[in-house]
Amino acid sequence: MGDGSFCLIVSDTFDVQDLYVLTLRTQRIRAVSVGGHDDAILVIRCMPVAAVLYDVERLPGWESLAAFRREIQSSIPIVVVSSGLTAGRSYRLLARQLGCAAFIARPCSPFYRGAGDAARRQRR
Repeated sequence: MGDGSFCLIVSDTFDVQDLYVLTLRTQRIRAVSVGGHDDAILVIRCMPVAAVLYDVERLPGWESLAAFRREIQSSIPIVVVSSGLTAGRSYRLLARQLGCAAFIARPCSPFYRGAGDAARRQRR
């Protein structure tokens, strides 16, 4: 992202944050990570974010994602990374209902394609 913007990674697991940042950097995508919703809002208000990679595993994470989506500019694409089902509902369906740009199911390889593609589309 030559324009100074970057991909923001939101995950409550530090090892996952590091993995995502390192993987995106191998694709020459600048990335910064935070541990949760509140920190992500602060970063978005202060820095040029091209896309968000939001890691969600449990239902409270989906509730946090819904609040996050309401608080940020709708023009910033969110790519959700998750796995499984919650209460019989597909995570892919939940991501779509929340207006997310893409959903990447875990385990995935390479997981970064959706985030990189969303960030590149945002630059155009």
